[in-house]
Amino acid sequence: MVNGKMLIMTDRLNKWIIDNLNKNGWAMNELARRGNLTSSYVSMVLSGRSEPGPKFYLGVSKAFGIPI
Repeated sequence: MVNGKMLIMTDRLNKWIIDNLNKNGWAMNELARRGNLTSSYVSMVLSGRSEPGPKFYLGVSKAFGIPI
């Protein structure tokens, strides 16, 4: 079970990702392509239907060119 702090952190990360998608003019499928992720995985994480795992964090890091 995910605790409240983890949910807040995930919500903040999702907001940051969505803000940066908008800033870069990217759709979720562009994030997926750049991060070597599937579009469905990105969509499920950003919609809160799935929890992000290490592969997601690595993909986001790669896509945006930032360290984890």
